[in-house]
Amino acid sequence: MKYRILVIEDDMDISDLLCMNLEAAGYETVAVYDGNEAADYIGAEADCDLALLDLMLPGRDGFSLI
Repeated sequence: MKYRILVIEDDMDISDLLCMNLEAAGYETVAVYDGNEAADYIGAEADCDLALLDLMLPGRDGFSLI
């Protein structure tokens, strides 16, 4: 069973780097790039084992997502 990690980061380069390293370590990743998209994903799916959350996001900020 692969654990799924939700990466919420608006900088695509950082997000790609995080996802690449996590996938190399054997995790499944889902990347979202703004707070509103993250809120929609969490509301619809909510099947991640861990979320890596940037606080300074466009749309909703990380504090309001927590």
